[in-house]
Amino acid sequence: MGEGSTFEYEDGKREMLDADRAKLLLSKLLEVERLSSLECVNLSGKSIGDSASSVVGEALALVVKHSPLVKLSLADIIAGRPEDEALRVLNVLSESIASEDSLSIKCLDLSDNALGAKGVAACEALLTKAAPSLNHLYFCNNGLAADAGSLITKILTCGSTRNTQLETLHFFNNLLESAGAIALSPLISSSPELVDFRFSSLRVSSEGAEHISKALLNCSKLESLDLSDNTFGLNASKILAKALQKMSALKTLNMRDTSIGDSGAKLICKTLVQYCPQIEKLDLSANELTVASVKGGLAVAVSGLPKLKVLLVEENELGSKGGSRLAEAIVLSSSDEKLGLEELSLNVNEMGDRAAQSWMRVGEILPHLKKLGLNGNAFGEECVEELKRVFDDSILGSMSDNDEDLAEEEESEEEDEEEENEASSNAYEEEAGDDDIDDLISKTEKM
Repeated sequence: MGEGSTFEYEDGKREMLDADRAKLLLSKLLEVERLSSLECVNLSGKSIGDSASSVVGEALALVVKHSPLVKLSLADIIAGRPEDEALRVLNVLSESIASEDSLSIKCLDLSDNALGAKGVAACEALLTKAAPSLNHLYFCNNGLAADAGSLITKILTCGSTRNTQLETLHFFNNLLESAGAIALSPLISSSPELVDFRFSSLRVSSEGAEHISKALLNCSKLESLDLSDNTFGLNASKILAKALQKMSALKTLNMRDTSIGDSGAKLICKTLVQYCPQIEKLDLSANELTVASVKGGLAVAVSGLPKLKVLLVEENELGSKGGSRLAEAIVLSSSDEKLGLEELSLNVNEMGDRAAQSWMRVGEILPHLKKLGLNGNAFGEECVEELKRVFDDSILGSMSDNDEDLAEEEESEEEDEEEENEASSNAYEEEAGDDDIDDLISKTEKM
C-alpha cells in the first residue's frame, strides 16, 4: 500500500474511549484527502464503550462508503467492558459497516476480543456482508467454543451452500475442543483456496483432529500449516498424511506438541519427502520422539527435503543415540550441495557427550547454519566448552541448562529401551496402509 493508505492510532496507548476522545482520535481518519486512498484501518488496542461506539460506527461507515478499504482490524477493542456493553458495541460497529451497499474488505481481524458465540452473533452482519470477498480472517484468543464454531461455519459458508474465498484462516488459543473442531470442519473443507491455516492451542483431542485432517483433504494450495498444541495421535496422523499428499506447495508445517509419537513423525516425514518438496520449515518438537523416530523419519527428512532450512525437534527424548544418528544423517547428506539447513534445535533431548561429538562434525559441513540449539541436555562441562570452541556464540546460544549428572543414567537407560521403541514404531507403521486410512476417513463421517 502507498503512503497515507493506512490509519492507526498515533499514540499507541491503551485506553477506554468515550465519545469525545473517539472523535478526537478519528478526526484524521475522516480527512477528505485521506479517504480516497485509504486501504487499511487498524483500531486495535483502545477499548470502545457505548458512547464511543456510535462515533466509531459512523466513521467506519463513511470509510467503507468513500474508501477502497481492504483491511480492517477490530482486534482488542472491548477490553475491560462488561459483557452486555461489549456485545452492544460489536453490534453497532458490525451493523454500521454492513449498512453500506458495497463492501470490499478482504482482511478482517477480530482477535483478542472475548467473543464467544454471543460475540460472533453480534458481528454476524459484518461477517455475512464480507464473506463473499473475504480472503484473510483471524480469530485468535477469542474464547470460542463449539457453539461459536458452528455459527462461524454457518455464516461463512451460507449454511454449507458455498465455498469461501479464504486464503488465510487463523484460530489460536480458543476453547474449541473436539466438538468445536468438528463444527469448523465443514468450513475448512469449503475453503479450497487456503494458503495459510493456523489451528493451534485449541484443546482439540484426537477425534477432532481426525475431522480437521479429513477437511484438509480439500486444501491442496496450502503453503503454511500450523496444527500445534492439539492432540493428534496416530490415527489423525494417518489421515493428515493422506491430506499432505495433495499439498505440493507446502513450505511450513508445525506439528509441535501434537502427540504424534515416533510412528506419526516417521509417517509425516516420509510423506513430506515424497509429496512436499517445497518444505522449508518443519517443527516436530514436544512429541515424545525417541531414537526410533530417526531412521526412516527425521533422517529421511534432512536428506530428502532439498529446501529444508529449519528443523525443530526440541523437548523430545532422542537420547545420545538418536541425536548422534540425526547428526550422522546430516553429515551423510552434506555431499548434496543443495543441503541448506540454517536452524536446528535439539534443546532438551536427553543427549550426552557422545551425541555432542557428532554435532561438532555437523558444524564443519553446514555453511549456512545460523542457529543450533543444544541446551537443556546432559553434556558435561568439558563437552560444553568444546562445543563453544567449535560454534560461534551467535550460532550456539546459551548452554547454561545442561545437567551432566543425567548423562550416564540416560545413556544406560536408552540402550534398554531402543529395541522396544523401534519394534513398536515399526508395528504401527505396518498398520498405516491406504486401506486403513480410507477406513479412518469413513469413520469420521459417521461420528
